[in-house]
Amino acid sequence: MVSLGLIFCLLTQVPRVQNGPGYRPPPLVGETDPYVRFFVSADANPAYDHIWVRIKQISMIGAGGDRTVFSDDQGLPIDLCSLNGAFAFLGRHRVPNGVYDGVRILMTEDVSLIANGAKEAAPARFADSKFKAKYLIAEYPAPRRITEGRNCGAIFKIGDWQVDKRGVGPGKGPMIDLTDKGDFNRQIPSDFQGVVVGKAAKTSNRSFELRGQGSSVKVESASKTDLLVKPGLDLRVTGIYEVFRDTLLGSSLSAVERRRKKGEVYAYVRVEGPGEGGATLGRILRADGFLPDTSELKIAFSGAKAPAVGTEVGLTGVLTGDTLTVGQPSAVVHPKTGVATAPQSRPPR
Repeated sequence: MVSLGLIFCLLTQVPRVQNGPGYRPPPLVGETDPYVRFFVSADANPAYDHIWVRIKQISMIGAGGDRTVFSDDQGLPIDLCSLNGAFAFLGRHRVPNGVYDGVRILMTEDVSLIANGAKEAAPARFADSKFKAKYLIAEYPAPRRITEGRNCGAIFKIGDWQVDKRGVGPGKGPMIDLTDKGDFNRQIPSDFQGVVVGKAAKTSNRSFELRGQGSSVKVESASKTDLLVKPGLDLRVTGIYEVFRDTLLGSSLSAVERRRKKGEVYAYVRVEGPGEGGATLGRILRADGFLPDTSELKIAFSGAKAPAVGTEVGLTGVLTGDTLTVGQPSAVVHPKTGVATAPQSRPPR
């Protein structure tokens, strides 16, 4: 999502929860403190086509206190099998300059396991989950000091995960590991949603700042679509994070006309072809607001023409079973040119 100088010491056995025993309030952060850029990756598990999990929070653990570098109230769904050694960028956040021990990842307890060749998931949960949540903690062998412009990657060791009657748990090794020396330029596209800050500009002026998901990123549009970017505009950007330029290069830039209503979800799919009852089949690439329990969705377009086979499209709608009912697509990526259009281009109401 350049090396990271992020290192860690031994952690207490019991995860510290906010305002609970052992909790330390986060230290104050100044404008001169360094940014940490956080990525996730996973190795391969040949038994599954998809392993969907939801990440709610990622925190740096240090002697001076914990610092959140990513947050999503509902939990950001990620298909760990789609990573296959590549990284996905989650965000960048200032942290107090100091020594850090490790990283704590808070996840929801549910896991969606879709075996090779299967259409539907076998519902599962993490073993030893408590209060519908699962903490995964990783540490470096020795403390490390944060310095400016460093990267941190959490690698889910899904190839060693075991599934039994207790749920999904570790095999012989840890469930996650940390790296600061990975190939962070090897990425899959990531979705980042936030609010534009700073001065008004058109995307042809190349860049602007976006704040959301508990972090802040510099965005540069790769599309030739002329979209007016105003402060306060709610945007969803899909793209690759260029580490050396410290910039999210957005291949798809779509204005979010309104926040999702209760009961609505977001899915980014590749159109596969016609389905039953006039619906369109779409293979789920990314999701938000739900944990996919199937590899494909039946999409019912209400008041809009279905995109051509092979296009990738961002959709907001109501999910009933495996059918997503939507209106106008929020962003469409042409299958040959890779250029995205942004039908929804008005500021949020």
